[in-house]
Amino acid sequence: MSQRKATQDEVIAALFQPVPEFHVNHEKSALLLINFLDYTGFFVKAATDKGIAANDAGEALSSFDEEARKAAANAGQLLIACRDRGYEIFHMRSEAGAGGRRIRLVVPSESGALSTFEALAPRKGELVLTETAGDGFIETRLDYVLRNMNIDSLIVCGLTTDQNVLLSTVKAVDLGYRVVLIENACATFTQEIHSAFIKWFRTFVNVKTTQEMLLLIK
Repeated sequence: MSQRKATQDEVIAALFQPVPEFHVNHEKSALLLINFLDYTGFFVKAATDKGIAANDAGEALSSFDEEARKAAANAGQLLIACRDRGYEIFHMRSEAGAGGRRIRLVVPSESGALSTFEALAPRKGELVLTETAGDGFIETRLDYVLRNMNIDSLIVCGLTTDQNVLLSTVKAVDLGYRVVLIENACATFTQEIHSAFIKWFRTFVNVKTTQEMLLLIK
């Protein structure tokens, strides 16, 4: 009788042990909110400029829009909890850099083409940083500010899971920060892509749900 072969998931699980848990508290941790922008209307307009009917574009993006709004609602719960407990809050907003210019998808902040979800609008005193490279640490003062605040761990939420959230999280880990990624406070264009990247995130950061994280915020 032949022995069952190991699956890829089993090999990955054996190679990448669960990331150790760590204590999250307001003195050493910050909430990082990445790109919680209402993309759907902007993308629909961009699609119509390419000759796609607005109704068709809206319908095609309806699933993404729904998941993005769910992620924003969950991040909003965490934002309230972190504000109540005195955590530092960082809002990261992207503008299209070189890659965006190549495909003519440039969104300067002053254009007003993209608005932040209302529940996640920054308050006075909360830092708002703009990046153009997809990575919240490149060409920004995020690392400098975090280190000066003696922060060594981040609670990360945002859009999109496989792009800006991924790049910023990888850089945070490379710089030595401990990270908790909130899986249902992130979203991308399809649930399949989101789930695949969440599986990968589990190999190098802590991954929790909003509900699990709310119990840990102290």
